[in-house]
Amino acid sequence: MTGEQQRTCQVRVGVRVRPLASKEIQQGGKLSLSINPPASITIASHNTFTFDAVFDSQTDQDTLYHSVSSSLLESFVDGYNATVRAHGRPPAK
Repeated sequence: MTGEQQRTCQVRVGVRVRPLASKEIQQGGKLSLSINPPASITIASHNTFTFDAVFDSQTDQDTLYHSVSSSLLESFVDGYNATVRAHGRPPAK
């Protein structure tokens, strides 16, 4: 998205898939979804959901920040409202 498109877009949604916790792996758990870059996830081979951005569990914080949040900070400095909300359960140990 260009800077101008980001300023006119009201809501953008990005998803990062967390890795399986060690307990889940020990219990034989497997991911029931597939990531389809750049912007969709298919769950249990049946339902596909499209987002503005999709990141796998190997994506580091720096890459995530630059892909999603850095442009929001620029818009905020230019006088626009900006919010980043992170939601999700941290992985169990």
